[in-house]
Amino acid sequence: MGVLFARQKVKEFVLQEFVQGTEISTEAWFDGERFHALNHTLEEKKLMDGGIGPNTGCAGNILWIPARPTTLYNLGLARTVDALRRVGFVGPIDLNTIATDGEIFGLEWTPRFGYEGTCNLTRLLPIEFGEFLHRVASGQMTDLAQPNYAFAASVRLSVPPYPNPSNPEKYAGVPIDGLDLDRLDSFFLSDACLTKEGKLETIGTDGWIGSPIGCSDSIKGAFDECQVAIDKLMIPDMMYRTDLARCIEKRYTNLQQQGWLRMP
Repeated sequence: MGVLFARQKVKEFVLQEFVQGTEISTEAWFDGERFHALNHTLEEKKLMDGGIGPNTGCAGNILWIPARPTTLYNLGLARTVDALRRVGFVGPIDLNTIATDGEIFGLEWTPRFGYEGTCNLTRLLPIEFGEFLHRVASGQMTDLAQPNYAFAASVRLSVPPYPNPSNPEKYAGVPIDGLDLDRLDSFFLSDACLTKEGKLETIGTDGWIGSPIGCSDSIKGAFDECQVAIDKLMIPDMMYRTDLARCIEKRYTNLQQQGWLRMP
């Protein structure tokens, strides 16, 4: 406590209740009357393997579209339908929660496009994303067919000083070699640009180069697809986590055993 006040010059703070459980995102798209494209996301936030190091927001994640509404959705996001109708909301809503063995606790309520989750979603939808947005916005959504794959994964690739924002311009001009520019539907680019010579390199905004997106009918298979793309890249000082599949599979299994992913 003394260190907090002495080093950070904190004058006051709010001590929140700590809840031990599994963090999971539940997102769906509201057309003014009902939700569509329900999906869940599990992500690892810490920079380094083993869940250590600074919090990056997202070091990698997995997204899937359940065949039917899950218990987690029914006890959380589904309860907001009447309120969203009253205000005329149209768009994506994400409810981030901590799921324990018996209860869920809300962490974050977010009406936004979430990276890299939205990118993963575009790979699973059975229609073009532009057509999907049009149907949601115009209230013309029909029942979506089965998703293209069971899971879509992403792995965040970065170079120093990421995630430290200090002097990122120092790392502008880092070459990004080995990326097929004709296959960018499977790679979300962030800190990257094309030079006049047609070469890809970092801009120097924050060091987050981007994320390959892998799809498969299993969690491990989706991350294996990401690794195939990573193995083709040649980027000096590139950083990424290598334990994402193992960590996320463990959390997914835990949620299954607790009944949160059950589809009543």
